[in-house]
This record gives sequence, C-alpha cells and structure tokens, in this order.
Amino acid sequence: MSRITFFLGVFSIGLVAFLFFTGQFQGTPEEPLEGFDLEPLLPSDQNRVVHHSHDYSLGRWRYTLRGRIDLSSGVVLSPDTLIRQKDLLDVTIEMPVYGVDPGEPIDFINFEADRFVGDPGGDEAQVVGNLRAVSSSGKEELRTQDLRIRFIDGEDVRIDGSSPVQVNWPELQLYGASGLTGSLGSGSGLSSLQFLPPLIILKKGTADGAAGAAAQVGIDGTPGRQIRIQCDGPMTLSGSQEGARFEGGVYIYESDPEDSIDPTSSPPGRHIYSDYLDLQLESESRSLVKIESRAEKNPITIHLGGGIRVEGQQLQWEKHQQNVRLSGGVVIHSDLGNFEADEALVLTTQSKCTIRGDVKGGIRAPSISPGKVSDSDEEDVNWSVIADIAELEFQSGQLKDLVARGKPGQSVQIRELSEGGAIIDGDRMHWRPAEEQLEVLSEEGRRAIFTAGENRIEANSAALSVGSPRLQFRGGIRATLAELPGGSQSTLPGWLGEDSTSSIEAEGLVLTWDAQQRLKKLEAEAGEEPLRLVVDGDEPMELLGSRLEWRGLDGMVNIDGSGRQRLKLGSRADLQADRLHLSLVESQAVGTGSVQGTLRRSAADDEDPGVAVRCHQLVISLAGDETGAGESAAAGNSAAAAQVKPGGVVAVRALSLEGQQVEIDDGTILARSEELLWDALNQRYRFQGKGLQQVEVGRGGSAPDLIEAEMITLDRIEEVTQLVGSARIRMYLGNAGAAPSAAPQQATVGDKMAWNLTAERIDARLDLSQENDTSLYPTKLIDVVARDGVRLVQKEGGLEFRGQDCRWDQVHQRLVLSSEDGQGLQTFVRGADPRQDEVVAREVVVVRSTPAEEGAGERLEVLLSSVLSATVHLEPTAEDEVGKFDMRAEELLLVLREPLAGGTLSPHEVLAWGATDLRGGPYRILAERARVLVRNRSVELEGGEQQPVQVLRDGTSDLPPSRSVKMTWGPRGYRVQNLPRGGGWSLGEVDSVLERMDRKSHRPRQR
Repeated sequence: MSRITFFLGVFSIGLVAFLFFTGQFQGTPEEPLEGFDLEPLLPSDQNRVVHHSHDYSLGRWRYTLRGRIDLSSGVVLSPDTLIRQKDLLDVTIEMPVYGVDPGEPIDFINFEADRFVGDPGGDEAQVVGNLRAVSSSGKEELRTQDLRIRFIDGEDVRIDGSSPVQVNWPELQLYGASGLTGSLGSGSGLSSLQFLPPLIILKKGTADGAAGAAAQVGIDGTPGRQIRIQCDGPMTLSGSQEGARFEGGVYIYESDPEDSIDPTSSPPGRHIYSDYLDLQLESESRSLVKIESRAEKNPITIHLGGGIRVEGQQLQWEKHQQNVRLSGGVVIHSDLGNFEADEALVLTTQSKCTIRGDVKGGIRAPSISPGKVSDSDEEDVNWSVIADIAELEFQSGQLKDLVARGKPGQSVQIRELSEGGAIIDGDRMHWRPAEEQLEVLSEEGRRAIFTAGENRIEANSAALSVGSPRLQFRGGIRATLAELPGGSQSTLPGWLGEDSTSSIEAEGLVLTWDAQQRLKKLEAEAGEEPLRLVVDGDEPMELLGSRLEWRGLDGMVNIDGSGRQRLKLGSRADLQADRLHLSLVESQAVGTGSVQGTLRRSAADDEDPGVAVRCHQLVISLAGDETGAGESAAAGNSAAAAQVKPGGVVAVRALSLEGQQVEIDDGTILARSEELLWDALNQRYRFQGKGLQQVEVGRGGSAPDLIEAEMITLDRIEEVTQLVGSARIRMYLGNAGAAPSAAPQQATVGDKMAWNLTAERIDARLDLSQENDTSLYPTKLIDVVARDGVRLVQKEGGLEFRGQDCRWDQVHQRLVLSSEDGQGLQTFVRGADPRQDEVVAREVVVVRSTPAEEGAGERLEVLLSSVLSATVHLEPTAEDEVGKFDMRAEELLLVLREPLAGGTLSPHEVLAWGATDLRGGPYRILAERARVLVRNRSVELEGGEQQPVQVLRDGTSDLPPSRSVKMTWGPRGYRVQNLPRGGGWSLGEVDSVLERMDRKSHRPRQR
C-alpha cells in the first residue's frame, strides 16, 4: 500500500470543511518519470535547472527538482549559479516513497509550484505560490500556497505550512484554514501529518438514482447530500496506523453540496458531537473503515434536532454498517420523555435509533389514576417504559415512532409512576407520538396485561393514548374493573352500590379518562361472540351485545350494532332489542327495535314469573332508593304493601309500530295494544292507542276473560279495571249463588258460558291473587259495570241484551241491565229473523241455573221488569209454521234451556205477571198472570182482583170474563178456551229464582 497515497486519501472521510478557495489552484501535472537517467540540456533549455538530491546516510535517491531560473535580476549563467540557484520558477519536485525494500520506491509524489526558494543542495527550502502535490496515479492531490521543506540526512523530511490547505480525493475533500505540519518518512512512507484548525472535510455525495440511493447508507448520507466533519482542534494523520485523529471538538453532519464551506460556521441542529474522533481508512481505496471515540470531558452526543439528542460514552462505526453505535450509559433526551439503555445504534441519515440492554424510559403524559402524584424527578413524566430493546424514529426534530420489546420469554412493561398506578405488560410496545397513542401487543400466545389497583385487563393488544388519556384493547379481552365511568358528580345509581365492580368479555375495549383522572367513558365491541359486561353491585347488571358505550359524564349506557342486544338489571328487568339505552342519572332504560323483555314486580318473590313484554320500543324507569308501594296500596295486599327495592321497576312505557301491537303477559293477563303505560310502583296498567286494545284476564284458568276497548286501565292494587271507548269483555257466567249473602266459595261452577259485553265504558273489579282457585271462581273479573251502549251477547245460544247500564255480580253470578234514572230501556233478543224473540223492558236480570250433573243442558233464567213489549215464538208445527205471542207485563220471567239432544238455547217457559196484555193472532187477552209453554204452543192466563181475564177478538169481547183461559196455536190457527183455573204455576220455584236474582220484592201477588 502507498503510504503517501494514504496521506492524500485520508481526507475522503468527509469530516468538516474549511473555507473553499474557488479557482485558486490551477495547473496540470507532468507525466511521471519512467527512469532516473537525465538527458543533457540543449542550448535552448539552459534556463532550466534539474537537480537530483540524495540521502547519503541511507544511500538512496531523495527527490528530483526541476525549475526555471529567474533571469529577471540579470544573473549571469555559470555552472556555479546553476548548482547553487536559490530561486527557481515553475518548479516540479518528484519525490519517491519507499516501502520494505529500501532500494526501490513503491510510489511517487509530484509537487508543482510557482517558486522554489532555497539551496537545492541545502537542508531547507521554501515552496511558494499555488503549490500542487499529486500522487503517481493522478487521483489524489494537495493544494496550498506555501510550504517549507527541511531535508536532513538520515531523518524524515519535515514540512510546514501556514496557508490554507485543500486536499482532493475521489470521495472526499479536506479544507484547512491554518496550514499543516508533519514529516514524510523517507524510509517508511508517511509518518505523521497534522492539519491545523479550523478544519472541514467533505464526503462527496453520490449521484441520484437507484444505484446512488443503494450506496447511500449509514454514515454516507442520503442521495444528493453531503457528509461534513468539522473540527475545532488539529487533525493528525498517523501513517503507521493508517488512521486519523480529530481533537478539540468534532462535529459530523449532513449538508447540501451547494452550501458554503466554512469551517468556522456553527453546525446545523442535526449532528454528531465528540471531544475527539479516531478514523481508520482503507489502504488502497482510502474509504472510511472505522470510526471510534470515547467520552472525555463531554459525552458523545448525536443531535437529531428539535432538542432530541442521544448521549453515550463510546462511539463506534465500521464500514458497511448503517448505524453508529453508542455504548456506555446511553441516554436519549426528548420533550416527550427520556430513555436510558446500555447501547444505541443510530442511523443518522434516517434519524432512527435502536437502544438495547436494560432499556428504561419516561413518558410525559397525563395520569389515569385519580389522586396520584408522580414519583419521577422529571416534571410531567407520569409513565415509565421498561424493556430490553427499543427502536425510535425521529422526523423534523420530533419523535415519530417508538417500538420496544422485552427479552425472549419476557414482556415489556409500561408503568404509571405513582403508588398503585397503572401497569401494562406485553410482548411489544408501539408508541406513535403524532397520534398520541402507545400500544402494547401480545405475541407468541402471550397476552397484554393492564393492571391498576384492583383493575385488570387481558387482551392481545393494549394501546394508551397520551393526549387525552385513553386505553384501547383488542383481541380476546377479559377485564375486571373496580372503577366505573363517572362524571364531575357521581352518575352511578345507589342500587349499584359504592363498591361495585365489573367484568368484561369483548373483542375491543376503550377506556377514556378526563382531566381529573376519572374514568369518563367505556366503549366495547364484540367479535364473533357478543360482548359481555357484568356489574357486580348491590343489584347486579349484565349487558350483552355488539357495541357498547358507557359515558360517565351523563351516565348514559348505549348498546347497539348488528344482531340482538341484551340488558339484565338484576332480577328486575331482562331486555333484548336491536338497540338498548340505559340512563343511570335518570334511572331509565330504553329498548328499541323488536323488543322482548321480562320485568319482575318484586325481586323478593323468586316464584314471580315477571311480566313479559314484546313491542317496538320500551321505556323503563327504575327506582334509585328504597321506595314504598304508594299510598293507594291496599293494606291487606301483600304485593301492594311490599316495597320496591333499589333497582326495581317504577314505570314502563311500551310502543308499537304501525300495524303491530304491544304484547305483555304477566301470568294472569295477556294484553295486546298499541301503547302500554305501566305504573309498576302502584301496579297500574293502561293500554291505549288507535283501535281496540285487548286483554285476556285469568291466564291461569282454562277459559280466560277477554276485555277490549280503545283504552283499558287495570289496577292490580285496587283490583279494578276500566275500559273506555268501544269497550268489550268476554266473561263466563257460572251458576248463581244460593243467596245474596252467599260466600264466593259456595258458588257452583259447572261448565261456564262465554258472554261478550260491549259498551262505551266498562269498569270491573279483579281477583288476581295467586290463591285464586279457578275451580271455585268462574272468572277473575268481579262486579263488571258497563255504561252507554251496552251490548251483551251469548253467541252459542243466539242471545243478545242491549241496554243503558249493565252490572255483573261475579260473586252471585248475576247479570243486571238497567238505567240510572230507571227510564232507560233494555232489550233482549234471541234468534234471528224471521223467528226472533225480543223483549223490551226497564230492567233485566239474568242468572244461570244449569244442573250440576255431568252432561246436563244449559239453563238460563231471565227476569224482565216493566216489560213494554215482548215477542215469543212458539215451536213450529209439522208444516214448519211458526206462531208467536206478543205481550206486555209488569214482570216477565223467561226460562231458556238447551235441548237434551244438544243445540242452541231456546225459550222453554215464560211467566208473566202484573197487568199482563197478551196478543196472539186476532186475540188480545188481558190478565193478571200468564204462562207461555213454548213447546206446547200454548199460553195459560189467570186473572186476579185488579185484572180479571178479558178476551178480545178483533177488538171486541169474544168471551165473557173468566178466571182463567188457555190460548193455543196449531195448524188451525189460534184458539181460546175457558179453564176452570190456571195451572202450572209454582210460586215456590218462582220465589227461588227471584232469590237467586235478589229480586224477591218482584214476586207475584198471592192468589
């Protein structure tokens, strides 16, 4: 290797530059000499001097000097002046460089200068004016303006210069402002050379493009850029070690090639600083092989701009490495926090840094633990990072990205710097400052774990947002939270309790804190399985669904997304819907979209099946504290007197979509309506909306009562119901009690008959007690009262009653139709035209007296008072001819029976008394009593003191007054005949019927 070539090539390292002297170095080198023999001078060349210098101590050639004699002073040419010439012009000096073989040079250095001043045969010379030194290859050169050379036999050649120096190499340039000093070993090549400060060395950038970009790695810079090394102290070249040392403060930085070259200028913000620097160069290419340095007074510092710096005690770099290596107590300083490690690998051109070994760092970010104070000595540093390796990337003087990992089999840890603060463990940490988010990921089957006090969350990844404190988890989340979202004032209801905790299973989870370190929002997201959140408080709460949002500021919980959502509030409410909302401040739950819910009236009663609700939208109000059942509660009703415990249902509103209905079922009633209002505290239902609302009462029985109306109110505590607007009831008439004072358990049931009652308004009492035995009670509706437009229909028997008011005495199984003023008319109709029986009266009382024997036909007894008109059809003849009677009377007792062979109810017997007026065909008969035998097609009439029997035919008296007559109808028409006395009457039976009807005051007068 040519050591003098090394001397020139060392400056290709591109350190820092001096002042660039543009255009000051001119001239072209001569071709190197091929041998050492000198040709005789021609007469025309005698103004030139050629001098060969030898080192007689070492016995070899030292240099060859060529120059032109300066004749401007009139010097006379002579051999003496040629040999002792002290001032030569256009000088060239050829200097050999020797290697191991002392006899043969291994390289040459050619010097070119404007003037050589000195004795060619002496030991000192001054070379001045545009000095240029070129290697034998012509690729390396040195330029300066003055150089003093000293030659001493047996010693190195000493050189000194005080003018600016420029050294050029294919890959670098050196600029020195104050000259150089050193020695050239005539036997061992370059010994040492020192350039005086200030200095700057330029590493030439390669061309742009793919090849150039590929070459620009590590210390070489980016394409189109230039690496500069600037030194405040001397730089010494050591030939024996083929290296260079920079002292007095060294700066390495990247620059634009067009920037001015000034070794006294300040370095840019992004640079490397060291007190000294050792360089090693490749012997032939003179490329940079190694850089080394150790901290002396100041730590070695890599400045990455924006106040970000990497400090260490030792710097190393070797050829083909992209990174500069710092070791020995590495510290990274930045505005977002500091990091410490054993070593750092820094890629300066891309502002990337990898730190390894016992990595510890601090992050300036808000705390998420309430009432905690940072334990760190650094201001605003609330989080620490503990890892084995971390990768940092900077951009524009700011930290762009940070990735940290633990040792194999170990985790990276993020810890809140306060007592009991949060801890996040995982396999890999990713910090993105621009997004203000720190993420911890799990790998190789391990889990990211977050802990803070009693809070613990496991997931595949955990992310911490440091701007507005937020934690985000992804993948297989299993969480336990002792803290629930809250605002400036507590938004948690009392029924959750003060020490309630929650457990969460989800695919995604986001926790957000406010400025006072209060958990203000919880968001969760489901994966393939629904998410699940369970609050274990005084009253447990469970949420299942696709997407969950729990806001602490307003205490709002929202569950929505695809699929079905579910909300369970202890044993009080279980809701499923497309969307669910829970306001903890207002203690209100709302379900929307195909809602299905079960609401329990009392959590204390485990046997209570609850109220099942189906609707489009459901709104539930919950009790926040201990609440009584209301002043209206019946003292003797245990359900009414029970208190609604914290978390209980207070009120409910259910709405349906157009064309659909709300449906509720509480085990005793089944309702279908457009809208439901349920005062659960006072156990009061209201069903309302367009059209008819429908409620089945007595769900436990085999045949429930059916009620319908435009609005239905049902009070379970008062045990009453009210129907308003086209009201309808289906009820079942059982056998009448034996006496008005008969107790309910004495009523005989038998097979019940269904009756449809309609009116503008219906009121009824209810019996909804669980002890109700349907075998004893024919219905759960008690004392039904209907008003305005009453219509009572028994469809199977073809019976219909119309009137003003209707009252059904359930205890005694008695139907009464009447009017408030006693003047309103009631109508009884049986059958259809043309064989329709019809009675118009002031009052109607109906009882059922069906025999209790199995298979017995139905029997009804109807008392009509103040009968204005009555039409009774008789059994038809063989020719299907039908006869009828029309009559008026004070009282009319109608007995309806079902034929033994089965069929519809039909009149069996009619008893009339009190001023009876009967018409049949051409006959009109006035009497005191009348008995119509329908099957016999006959009427028996009997007179009394006030009204003897009087028979009129076509308006004239046909028969003389008689005590009793019989009128029959047959194929020959109507016939009337005298009877010795009226028969078929049993006043005892009539009294028994009137007693069942509570109408004993209406009995016939004694004969």
